[in-house]
Amino acid sequence: MLTEYVHGYLLDSKLYYKLKALSEPFDYKEYKKERIAKKLEEKTAERITIKKKLPKVNKTFAAVIQKDENQSKHPKTKEIMEDDRFKEMFFNEEFEINQESDDFRRLNRRRMEERVDEEKSEEDEVIDEDEEIVPKLKKKRKFEGELIEEPDEDGEDKIFKERFEEKVEKVKRVRNKEKKSKILKQKPDLVGRRTAVPMQRFLRKPKLYNQR
Repeated sequence: MLTEYVHGYLLDSKLYYKLKALSEPFDYKEYKKERIAKKLEEKTAERITIKKKLPKVNKTFAAVIQKDENQSKHPKTKEIMEDDRFKEMFFNEEFEINQESDDFRRLNRRRMEERVDEEKSEEDEVIDEDEEIVPKLKKKRKFEGELIEEPDEDGEDKIFKERFEEKVEKVKRVRNKEKKSKILKQKPDLVGRRTAVPMQRFLRKPKLYNQR
């Protein structure tokens, strides 16, 4: 398994990846989040936008304004962030918008709903693609009352198959031990019988019944 080399050891690559897969199993939730974030980035990259530095205060609001300006057909003569009437809103921390407040949510309900719908649609797209591309590596079935992870028949992942077989063998061993312990508990005490039965035969005493 390990061979000494200079000041360290050499490990077989197959064994290394096998141990790595066992220690770090496939996390579908993290994978789905990464796919959704990647999809959103690709969609925003497709749009032709002029990237500008966002201010320190009210970054999200400034990003929304830039997006509206880029998408609008009629460009505005003067940008809002450069206007003297609204400039303080993006530099003074006293004017920072609290997006978690009830007032903000009530006034921007439509915008929040659109954002949620967009995230849901992206999530649905990722799930549909995963059903076509990513093989189902895990299934669950019952084996003598125990839930065991079973690999898909079409999957070629040997690690999951080996883990499944190990779990099946483990369950079998536990069941066999339980059966043996039950048999030993039900086994009668032969020592008492061997002494009691011959005594009744030698004495030949008839059974006494309550005679009226």
